Amino acid sequence: MLRIVSAIVLLALVGSTVFLMPPWATLVLAAVAAAAAGSELAGLARALGARVSALFAAAAAAAGVVALAAPHFFPERVTAEPLTALLLAAMLAAGLLTLASTPPGPSVFAGLGALLLAPAYVGLPLGTLAAIRAMCGPETMVWMIFVIAASDSAQYYTGRAFGRRKLAPAVSPGKTIEPPDWEGVPALQHRWPGLGNRSPARSHRSPDGCSPCNSPSVICPPC
Repeated sequence: MLRIVSAIVLLALVGSTVFLMPPWATLVLAAVAAAAAGSELAGLARALGARVSALFAAAAAAAGVVALAAPHFFPERVTAEPLTALLLAAMLAAGLLTLASTPPGPSVFAGLGALLLAPAYVGLPLGTLAAIRAMCGPETMVWMIFVIAASDSAQYYTGRAFGRRKLAPAVSPGKTIEPPDWEGVPALQHRWPGLGNRSPARSHRSPDGCSPCNSPSVICPPC
């Protein structure tokens, strides 16, 4: 029940932000979500014995979002160079912070790896979603979130029904190895009739809205 209620609240929050508010609000929401996820990642790392700053992990994850997505929201004001420097500075700071707070040993690599995961594993994917909002519109972004959420829900419920082997008992006792075998089922929804315009191979329009741009790297519905 808690998962259902939280899903409804998140759906309302994301929907109102993406469709009703200015585009930059999506960037802010993605950065806040990345900060929360980065803090949670730090907690998981500490449960495994790594010394990780939750505050720094949150800031680094948010920086990853801004570094990737901001140039797409403000192309005339923000360029990629200073934001790339910001991301590199965060990674350098992660190394210095780990060396200063962790005694020499294998735990140094564990702590540093966890801090670097914050901008790379959390920040860049959420930044990509935000950038897709700027490049392709809210419909494409929401469609991708729907596919990811459907896959995650399928793994959760199939894991409860059929899961036997624990994936990571020390970190998340409820997760099992079996759900990933089922995640491809909802992901096939992009082949449903009427949803072909979400195919990655589909052409999309250039920023001027007139000339076609055949780029397979961006998922955009036709204009």
